Amino acid sequence: MFKKGQRLPKGIRFTKENQISSNFFLIKIAENKNDSKRFGIIVSKRVDKRAVVRNKIKRQIRRCIEENEKLVQSGRDMLIIVRPNIKDTQTEEICDSVNKMFKKIK
Repeated sequence: MFKKGQRLPKGIRFTKENQISSNFFLIKIAENKNDSKRFGIIVSKRVDKRAVVRNKIKRQIRRCIEENEKLVQSGRDMLIIVRPNIKDTQTEEICDSVNKMFKKIK
């Protein structure tokens, strides 16, 4: 679980201009007024009906974000929306995809 300062609060609005997509997820980006990086992860029931599987995917993505967090500039909010293709992938593939996406954002 992210620390309280790294969690994305409710009510943040994202625009379509600032988004990047890959096979596994869509990342929406917004500037914030703090010097902190905040993240949010959405895994819908379209990915899998079982909460256990959805929570496992969230844990995998959180782990990858914590490993690659230094690639992201401060002062950004990121919302990660997971796509159904991620269901049967290994954690290493997910981390590689997150790493590539963070490098594109930079």
